[in-house]
Amino acid sequence: MSISFCLIARNEEKNLERVLTSIKPVADEIILTDTGSTDATIQIAQKFGAKISHFAWCDDLSAARNFGFKQATGDWIFWIDADEEFLAESADEIRRCLSQDNVFAYLILRQDLTDLGRLDLYSEMWLPRLFRRHKEILLIGRHHEQFKPSLVELAEKQGQVVEGSAIRIRHYGFAGPKRADKFSRDVKLLELELQERPGQLYYQIELYRTLLLMGDNRWRTVFAEAVENLRKYIEEENPPTPQVALLFETLLQLPQNELPAGFTQAKLRELVARWFPRSAPLLWILAKQDYEQSRFGEAEMILRQLIQMGKDRTYDRSVGFDPRILAGEAEMNLAVCLIRQASIIEATKILESLSARKEYHLAAEQNLNAIKRLRMGFSSKSRRRPRY
Repeated sequence: MSISFCLIARNEEKNLERVLTSIKPVADEIILTDTGSTDATIQIAQKFGAKISHFAWCDDLSAARNFGFKQATGDWIFWIDADEEFLAESADEIRRCLSQDNVFAYLILRQDLTDLGRLDLYSEMWLPRLFRRHKEILLIGRHHEQFKPSLVELAEKQGQVVEGSAIRIRHYGFAGPKRADKFSRDVKLLELELQERPGQLYYQIELYRTLLLMGDNRWRTVFAEAVENLRKYIEEENPPTPQVALLFETLLQLPQNELPAGFTQAKLRELVARWFPRSAPLLWILAKQDYEQSRFGEAEMILRQLIQMGKDRTYDRSVGFDPRILAGEAEMNLAVCLIRQASIIEATKILESLSARKEYHLAAEQNLNAIKRLRMGFSSKSRRRPRY
């Protein structure tokens, strides 16, 4: 079975050599669809033997990707981006996947880096990136592209299935500086998408999040529209889209008197428990709220859950987040919760471990010194003669 790696690019000379180097050993064919590069993108792609096609940019990422898919001749297609990297340890796994006759498509795991200097610090997301070449494969959406019909529907037509895999890629796009021009492009595409197909909750949420990251106050209007759209789903067993978790990150942090009609903090907590019981960002917010309201035991339980999910990677992999909330940040806050509950021995062990890590050394030492002062105060009181 042969495989075509397909990517679109425009002025990606800084990223392209990395991704092409990573896929070259496993690719039977590399399809690069250029949307108007003016740098060395084409020359780099040629050096790796890529088949280069040109697509006139029309403010539609799906259209560009669909064009690229049509250039592929492999039995399978792997969709990858210029700011990603195929991890070499996945080579055997991808060969295994291609040999399975009953599978139409695979989900792969993308490691989203937050620090270019820390390849071990990431959260993972499931993404539908490996699928059989088929005439009905089609992406829709000007940005944040989605398959229509879904890969599951296409698989069922063929009497096949969609499965998860152990294939991993690494994503560098979140780790570098946030480019204003990229944000502006994203907003433009999302606004165009909603103009053409209004009322799509998924794209309303993506637009609100992008505006929020930009610091553009228009996010409030789009947020209100998305929440109103969400209202009709709140009694459903499952969320209408995993992206709803991103809405909840803002909803949970609003004061009770600022919540939209029909929502209370109690209702939001109930929805989190029903829809997103393993969402790391939402559990983090709930732990913070419990701590601030002196519910230290409840906060401790959530923080322990976060730490365990980080160790065994059982967190919800639908949306990205800062991976530190599953490790160092959760451990530091757990230690503080334990101090507030007088569990000094365990808190000390956690803080001593954190003190050996550069990014947590100062905060850990400050808390260890606080523990020492507490112990000294307790010792001096215990030596006083009781008064009767």
